[in-house]
Amino acid sequence: MVYKPNTAQTILIKQLAIDDELDCKVIKITRTGVVVQHKIITGIIRLNDLTYGRFTSVDDYIKLNQKLKAKVLSIDDNLQIQFGLKQMQPHPWQQVTAKFKPGMFVVGTVVSIQEYGAFLMLIDGVEGLLHKKQIPDLNGKTTYEYFVLDEVYQVMITEIDLEKKRIALALPVD
Repeated sequence: MVYKPNTAQTILIKQLAIDDELDCKVIKITRTGVVVQHKIITGIIRLNDLTYGRFTSVDDYIKLNQKLKAKVLSIDDNLQIQFGLKQMQPHPWQQVTAKFKPGMFVVGTVVSIQEYGAFLMLIDGVEGLLHKKQIPDLNGKTTYEYFVLDEVYQVMITEIDLEKKRIALALPVD
């Protein structure tokens, strides 16, 4: 069933423009996103528009009745509004060249383990790959045996590819 706004809501929605920044209140948390209210209108912030970083549960990131500022991303033909929260911040990859350089040592947290290595979060929204070829003490273990989610490592940045949004990491050699 499609939500149909009343006349007062329709008038207010038609005054909105893409990229408007509105004060909103969280009125519902669903499995697909967060329903927010601005004055008498409601819209949704989809999960992928909450943050550039990772989160396990929406409840860890957003609370019911929380007040926030959100950006209007789209208004469809049925006057359904999609908001964005992460769009209120600069994209984290815009900070990469100012914060990181090849050869620099940084601390990262394991956020994903793959057969070929582990992804470490360096800052929210920016992850680097510690490839298994860069782990001298793997000693026949699989990456799943070697790494633990949420474990913190000091690593060295070996390469930054801004175009592909990739950062290669290595464990420091003693």
